[in-house]
Formats: sequence, structure tokens, C-alpha cells
Amino acid sequence: MLGGNANSAAGDQQQRRTIEAPALARAARGFGADTAFAVYLLTENHLRILVSARDQQAEFRIPVDAAQLQRDIGHFLDDISQRRDATALSDKLYAIMVHPVDEFAAQHRVHRLVLWLDGPLRYVPVAALRDGERYLLDKYTIQIYAPAPASKAALPARSGSPIGARSRRHSGGRRFPGAPGGGR
Repeated sequence: MLGGNANSAAGDQQQRRTIEAPALARAARGFGADTAFAVYLLTENHLRILVSARDQQAEFRIPVDAAQLQRDIGHFLDDISQRRDATALSDKLYAIMVHPVDEFAAQHRVHRLVLWLDGPLRYVPVAALRDGERYLLDKYTIQIYAPAPASKAALPARSGSPIGARSRRHSGGRRFPGAPGGGR
């Protein structure tokens, strides 16, 4: 457990550095000017957060015990499902996961967060995290970004030709109703 004030406990140990990440900036621009886009990477000992808003990027590196964080997430979800007071865990998870992104977003005056969460972080109902006074949902519109997994149709066939090309060949040139570009 973190000791002291949940908001300052993680902040005291976190490292922040300005970065130049063109791909991150392009992705963030795709969500709109009023958006901060954050990518979370969890390792055994650190939570790394790459965040971009208004063509500014930063990296936050927060020391964490991933196993303890996973237990805290589990307890938080259990408390919510059993309708027990989850305030302390909400504040703690906010301090670890969201505080640096919240500060960055406030500094850049954005009103929407798009979060790409890693591993067990995907199970956290981020909107239910509190800064000690307010829930994150009270401050921002929140979107969890989850890119679609690569489908088998996008993988090359063993012969080296794309599966999609084979499908077109077998279609006999017919258009399929309901498909993009399809007929009636």
C-alpha cells in the first residue's frame, strides 16, 4: 500500500521527461485537438505512461510492484461488485495510474482522455478513480482505446497471396449485399 496522501505518494517517486514521439503525436491528433492520448506499459517494476496532447509529449515512469498492483485492482473490483466502500483503493489507483495524465491534460487544457491500457490495467473502471475529491469522469470524457486484433483475413496465406485476394477470386467478381461497395 502507498503511505500518506495518495496523490503525492506516487508523484514523489515518478520520473517525467519530455519526449519527441512522432507516431504518438500523429495518433493523438487523430483523436482531436481537445484530447490527451496516453499509452500505458506495465512491467514488473514500473508503470510507463506515454502521453500526448496538443503536439506535446511526455513520458512518466512510476515505480510499482506489478503483483501488488494486480492485487489492488482485484480488491477494487471486488469492493465495487460487493458494494463496499472502495474510496481508498480508488484514490490509490488514481495516484498510480492517472495522476500524471490528469496533470498533463489539465496543463494542456484538454477535456477528453483516450487511454490505451496494458495488461491488468484494462480491468480498471478508470472513470471510477478519484483524485481525493472528484471522480475522473467528472473531469473528462473518457475513451478506452483497444485496437482491433489482427484478423486471420489480414494475414498472408501460405502460398504468399493474401487471403483477401483469394476471396475476391472465388467471388467470381460478384458484389456482396451489405458489404462496403457491395450492391443491393
